[in-house]
Amino acid sequence: MLMCLGAVVFEILPIGLDEIDHGATASFAQHAVLGDMPPLEFTGKGPETWRIRGTLLPEFSINAGVGDGSGGLSDIDALHTMRESGQAQYLMRGDGVPLGWVVLTRVTERSRKLNPHGVGRIIDVEIDVSRCGTPGIAGSPLLSLMPSGL
Repeated sequence: MLMCLGAVVFEILPIGLDEIDHGATASFAQHAVLGDMPPLEFTGKGPETWRIRGTLLPEFSINAGVGDGSGGLSDIDALHTMRESGQAQYLMRGDGVPLGWVVLTRVTERSRKLNPHGVGRIIDVEIDVSRCGTPGIAGSPLLSLMPSGL
């Protein structure tokens, strides 16, 4: 396993990951003063994001008997469903290191070498996720998504 995002497990096939970018920021308040640089006051963590890039080879995966027979296309559908739901998903690196709760903010596909059915023989996938609060924990932005009375 290379990485796990919610129910989607990335392995070499059907979706092999090529690159992972990770960025994290800090937040500061700026205070104006006379004759000097404005002092900065640390106010907390800023946004933390990942961009996950991979390649899907549907025909190769189907011929190799890997996955559920969709050649990985069902994983792409699952990623779009997660994005559309707005629900937090757990992100874990392949070596078991937990990366925390994230929401999918963007999923893009680029299909190349189309087969006679219009499906790419090579599909580049890019997934953007942002860290979010733990679902169900006070202060989490996801509490507003939960039905009242829970």
